Amino acid sequence: MDNKQGAKAPSKAEQALNSVEAAHHAVQQAEEHPTDHMIGQAERSLRHARAAVDQSHITGSDEAADRAEAQLAKDRERMEGK
Repeated sequence: MDNKQGAKAPSKAEQALNSVEAAHHAVQQAEEHPTDHMIGQAERSLRHARAAVDQSHITGSDEAADRAEAQLAKDRERMEGK
């Protein structure tokens, strides 16, 4: 793995938060442009974020994982309304 000098890899909690943020953006895009492609992309992004949040919980990053999970649940509800 090639890291920049002084840069550290993001923690599982940071990865989960980043993934949930990306999923949130994908859901917003699917709401604004509800094509099959955009909805499918949002669904994939939500699944990816779910896995990242689960990993964050496993590594003991519960506070960040809980925040990420709350946002993920809101976005999942928005997509289920489609």
